[in-house]
Amino acid sequence: MTFYINFSSFECFQNKKKITKKNLIEIKKILKKNNIEKIEFSVPKILHEIIFFNELFANYKKILNFDEIKNVYDLDFALILSKFFSSNLIRIKYSKNLEFNITNEKDHKKKLLKFISIIKLKINEFYKNKIKISLENHQDLDSDDFIFILSKIRNRNFGICFDTANSLATIETPYYFINKFHKRIIHTHLKNYLLSINKDQLILKSTKIETGHLNIVEIYKKLKKLNKSITFSLEIGNKKDRKINLKKININNRLKKRSLARVNNYIDYVSFESKKITSYKNKKFNTKNNFIILKSVKYLKNKL
Repeated sequence: MTFYINFSSFECFQNKKKITKKNLIEIKKILKKNNIEKIEFSVPKILHEIIFFNELFANYKKILNFDEIKNVYDLDFALILSKFFSSNLIRIKYSKNLEFNITNEKDHKKKLLKFISIIKLKINEFYKNKIKISLENHQDLDSDDFIFILSKIRNRNFGICFDTANSLATIETPYYFINKFHKRIIHTHLKNYLLSINKDQLILKSTKIETGHLNIVEIYKKLKKLNKSITFSLEIGNKKDRKINLKKININNRLKKRSLARVNNYIDYVSFESKKITSYKNKKFNTKNNFIILKSVKYLKNKL
């Protein structure tokens, strides 16, 4: 059992200005010392940085991360770089929006259809090059959106990059998401949050994989049992807290369409979990320590 290490977990990748050759060399030393040979990262934008990065991590197995796909040229670029880095899997995002802030359903559906058409235009090229595309549930798409997208893109070279913690931001439990989509999940980000409720706000705070409110060991075992082909990355979330106004669940037209049982199940889950590990609620989490993610690797290996 081996994990990819998502470079977003390293401090210099949480502050893009600090991505320097010196820091990258230091990261490689850390990885080598801990016998880690699989990495996931957002691709540099500048040519000389791309070349240096590829030379430095030439012998590593790689997953490439690309942000919002707006047009065919974004996917062309992703394909070129995937071949350059010898990667057989990329992670893409649909948008940078938060799902519960969507107010115009017609505009949202129109944008979804455009996104689907872009993927369908290029999916066969990725298939010919043996590169899979995984779309992340990046706090902008919920299960209903994924049902719609996957019904239009049936090619098995396209699937989901499931982030265990992001489902919380789309008002769903990770188990709800897993039960619906385990057959189409290609890759998983094992990430955790500390949950707390302050009046009508649900606060999702970044934390170590082993100390958050999600049972990552249980989730990992469930996913492996349901779909043995899924690969896994370890990731520490963004240091900026996610804040969700729970009142919007009752007034947002998009969320009104969900069954009462589904919403109540979510409320019960976060209410119950947020009462646990109270000593962590106000604890400031230090994302600057590059060794935190490595401790999580050891923790999971001992547990599994």
